Amino acid sequence: DEALTIVVPRMRVLIPVLDHTIVEVEAIEPACHYTGNIAYKYCTVCDTHWTMDGMITNRLAVVLPRLLDTADKVDAVEATCTETGNVEYWHCDECEQYWADEALTQVTNAKNVITPELGHDMVDGVCSRCGYAENKVFPDVPSDKWYFEAIYYCYNNGYMTGISEIGFGPKQTVTRSMFVTILAKIDGADLTEYEGKSSFSDVKTDGWYTAAIEWAYQNGYAAGIGEGIFGYKADVSREQLAMFFYTYSEKNGIDVSAKADISVFADYDRIHEYALDAMAWAVETGLISGTSETTLAPRASATRAEIAVIVMNYVENVAGVEAPEEPETPEEPETPEEPETPEEPETPEEPETPEEPETPEEPETPEEPEFEDMTA
Repeated sequence: DEALTIVVPRMRVLIPVLDHTIVEVEAIEPACHYTGNIAYKYCTVCDTHWTMDGMITNRLAVVLPRLLDTADKVDAVEATCTETGNVEYWHCDECEQYWADEALTQVTNAKNVITPELGHDMVDGVCSRCGYAENKVFPDVPSDKWYFEAIYYCYNNGYMTGISEIGFGPKQTVTRSMFVTILAKIDGADLTEYEGKSSFSDVKTDGWYTAAIEWAYQNGYAAGIGEGIFGYKADVSREQLAMFFYTYSEKNGIDVSAKADISVFADYDRIHEYALDAMAWAVETGLISGTSETTLAPRASATRAEIAVIVMNYVENVAGVEAPEEPETPEEPETPEEPETPEEPETPEEPETPEEPETPEEPETPEEPEFEDMTA
């Protein structure tokens, strides 16, 4: 005690040494999002660390640093009505870990980086965000068909409508007058000034198609089929379709320089010469593809479903490609003006010839006196 009154032997004041409680730790390879360690052991009582061969070490020395250069950045993608999106994040393919920051300090997971699809915002049967229309509009256009999206794209943008109460008629053909009307809608043309006018003998002045045909003709987008006839009732062929789009694009500054080698198709010789460039361009841009691996069927009629797909592709992928500007042709130097030829001196006028004097009139002969008849 502090008062030094209680005497005890030395052995009674000693506390015996505790035995180590050893825990062995297996080696762990480091990864990009966590550290690793060498194999080691430590005491849970005194926190002493040893290597596996018995050398004393410490807790910092057994740690292997994490790898920080294996994460790839994933850009943000906006969700749509039918597809999920994602926020910006970093991801490691090795360990499948996700981070919310470039420094790889904010760990996240696959679920948290995904943004859910928005779903359709239907107003009067049409989605206000993506333009999707409920299938009740066209019962003959099933949602699992290859032309479903394109038909409703054209319908929602006002390029094409149904043909009757029964639906869209995807397998029916399109006439030349119908297609020119579609082209005018794509252009957003004001047809007022073309109403009641017709440059073709077979196009009456009061038809529903008259203004669109006249607009296309006056602007050089369409021509007749010969002898003053437009052929408004004839089906538009695949090569005519390519020609309409090619001519319209060229005249509106859209690049039409890309050309595919269409001579590889077996029916190449069926393409009219006037449509060769147009078909080569249409194939190269993907507007028109072969009806098989070896045929283009240039003179075959196009169906309404095919045209819907072509129109969507044209508006979305082709119409915005501007033609490269041609370099300006340097102006030719002006030809210097030739010096003026000096005027010749005026020839002096000849003196006037004096008038001849008038010949005096002869004196009148006096009348003879009258004599009386003396024979009576």
